[in-house]
Amino acid sequence: MANVLLPDGYTPKKRYPLLLLLHGSGERFDFSADPLLADIKETAKGLNAVIVMPEGAQGFYTDWWNDGERNDPAWEYYIREALLPMVQRKFSIRPERRYHAIAGFSMGRYGT
Repeated sequence: MANVLLPDGYTPKKRYPLLLLLHGSGERFDFSADPLLADIKETAKGLNAVIVMPEGAQGFYTDWWNDGERNDPAWEYYIREALLPMVQRKFSIRPERRYHAIAGFSMGRYGT
């Protein structure tokens, strides 16, 4: 699950920078969209970028070690190998890494 905020005037004919915004512990993927909590729509007003806010549960956005075996939860793998390619297929994102940014709050800061 992920929440996506498109810039005002979004058109697939143009390519946009990408901001990956990670939530904190105890929050969900829709935390930043809540006007009483983070109000990302107002905070990012005028930011000409696609903002993707993925679910991270309580996994600290990492692939867990699990006694010597890297397996579920595998948040790093999910974001890198599943979410980002899907976002790039579905939305008009600039492909160059210099136009991709990541930010987070609390646990999300750790995930960055």
